[in-house]
Amino acid sequence: RTPTVDKIQAKLDDGVTDEITTQKSITYEIGTRGLLSIAENSLEYEIAAFQMDSKNIIGYEDGTYSMSVGGSTTTTNIGDSRNRGFEVFLKSDPSKDLSFNLAYTYLKAKYTKHNLLSYKRGTIKGDFDVVGNELPRTSNHTLDIYSTYKANPDLRFISEIFARSEYYADETNQIVMPGYAFVNLQARYDTAVCNNKLELFVKINNVFDKQYYKTAYFTSDRSGDGTFDNEDPTITVDPGREFYAGLKYTF
Repeated sequence: RTPTVDKIQAKLDDGVTDEITTQKSITYEIGTRGLLSIAENSLEYEIAAFQMDSKNIIGYEDGTYSMSVGGSTTTTNIGDSRNRGFEVFLKSDPSKDLSFNLAYTYLKAKYTKHNLLSYKRGTIKGDFDVVGNELPRTSNHTLDIYSTYKANPDLRFISEIFARSEYYADETNQIVMPGYAFVNLQARYDTAVCNNKLELFVKINNVFDKQYYKTAYFTSDRSGDGTFDNEDPTITVDPGREFYAGLKYTF
């Protein structure tokens, strides 16, 4: 990853002339895949363990989200990180009336080196040793289960369950954002019009109207009380329950 023009310009604007080193990453992965026979059903599986080492991460010298008042926008190589984990994928026979896909990821993403001496965000200033801390917005656990039921050859009902565990909003790992889970449902009906395929569908996302944060960024002491706390992150909330309907005509 090479530094972009805007980051180089920000560095020059702050009077810093030393060069930014290109960020580099190397990934190691080992795994296996195969087919299991359970009763009269077949189950495909894939299991993989991985490690990704990133060197000379490009970021802001006062922390990744320090562009608010009181923080420096000077871009530099802030340090190194290591992502370790494993993935499991299961897929049942899609020709059956009931089938599913399951994907699970375990991830531990940590800083192995950090060049920053202090963080300055609004009224918050101080020294933080972030080596060993987890990278912002990286959940340890992510699960996605996608199931399909064929009521007849033309009608399918599909459900999706997605879940992720809690995560930190910034490098100091002081602000913990809660994990969440939601359910999506849809129905699809296939027919033909003038010998061409027509697919009709209805879909409901977040069926139970779960209220959760899609993303969270920590940029400053927004509440002005002089402390890091859960009042300070800038969050993007999920829109809530969503309804869709449509059709697809192929000719």
